[in-house]
Amino acid sequence: MTTALSFRSRRLLVWSVLALVYVISYFHRIAPAVLAKDLMSSFAATGVEVATMSALYLYAFAAMQFVVGAAVDAWGPRRAVAAGAAVMAAGGALFAAAHVLPVAYGARIIVGIGASVVFIGTIKQVGEWWRPDEWGTWSGLTQVVGNLGGLLAAAPLAFVVSLSGWRATFSGVAMVSLLLAGLCVALVRDRPEDAGFSPPTARGPVPRVSVAEGYRVVFGNRKTWLMFFVFFCQYGTLLSFTGLWAVPWMRDVYGMTPKESAEIVSLVGIGVVFGAPAAGFLSDRILRSRRVPFILFTLVNTAVWACVSVPPAGPLRALLGPLCFLVGLTASCLTLTWVLAREVNPPRFSGIATATVNAGGFLGAAVTQNVLGRILDGHWTGILEHGARRYPAAGYHAAFLVNLGMLGFACVLTFAITETFGKRAPD
Repeated sequence: MTTALSFRSRRLLVWSVLALVYVISYFHRIAPAVLAKDLMSSFAATGVEVATMSALYLYAFAAMQFVVGAAVDAWGPRRAVAAGAAVMAAGGALFAAAHVLPVAYGARIIVGIGASVVFIGTIKQVGEWWRPDEWGTWSGLTQVVGNLGGLLAAAPLAFVVSLSGWRATFSGVAMVSLLLAGLCVALVRDRPEDAGFSPPTARGPVPRVSVAEGYRVVFGNRKTWLMFFVFFCQYGTLLSFTGLWAVPWMRDVYGMTPKESAEIVSLVGIGVVFGAPAAGFLSDRILRSRRVPFILFTLVNTAVWACVSVPPAGPLRALLGPLCFLVGLTASCLTLTWVLAREVNPPRFSGIATATVNAGGFLGAAVTQNVLGRILDGHWTGILEHGARRYPAAGYHAAFLVNLGMLGFACVLTFAITETFGKRAPD
């Protein structure tokens, strides 16, 4: 009994350290939504330029997925995530010190490179320390903890920035990142065997990972690319909203203060906190299906977005909170995307498979943020408020229709998802 308890405690400790680094990476992902108007003022930037600043993190993140998957498979989560946390620290410090757009752009790219390895490393650790019938649940819990970074990047960030400014805030976050890099080296172990424990399920010797073979197998699998494009549409929609344009929308259309709008947007994160573990538990324990909950959640998410994007100025102000909560709750089926990526590819290439699919979501988010920024700039009437552009309701309506269309396409794709019933592919 003692050994079993020690094993559970150790795997929870390992997961917790990696999940805390994920919190930081998620914070950097969402923070531009609260800072959009501040960044416009600080850099005299347009909507497209601020969208580019936000999206460069995502482009770097997406591009790196094709590298970090192989790195995690070959090096293990411990070294990969520790290096990622250190790189995030460097990028965050540079962003805090930036006074011109090119430097800010470069800093966001560096942060995106560092963050790109974190989630893949954490999911790889889940696959090594937990049983396959627990993967959906723990992938959901990982998303919940990471989403705390999104919550921190909402109302708490707005409050801290109002006290100390956004530059001092990002300097502090960089210091925390560096501390977590040290904790990864000291506490994380890649496999139970490295910490003196038996694996949760019997398995043979660890096969040698061939990176070239991994890319050939994963890229040649049609099921991988189906999940890639589903994630492209779903996460592109979610992050273009919560990660950049939701707060400006509420300010410009509803006249809310930064604090008020950030508080409402934080309800998206709270929705994910409830929805992600629920989606995993439904999949693992209740329905024992990956495909059915994925389809149901995506259909409801699309219906919610139809309410968000209604003309002329969007839904009634009193409905914004419930709608934001439902956006997060119903988008939580995204946690099953990474599980499916693992289950339709050989286990030894799980890092490459998860990272490839993950790239789709971040590429979708980067592209969508920029497209929405261009639509908004096209509707700008010349009004400035505290040095930042103020966009009309018609501009946001046109922009959010893009998100609705992407989710409609995702609904179609989900019906083609392969049902795995939680079984992994042969190695």
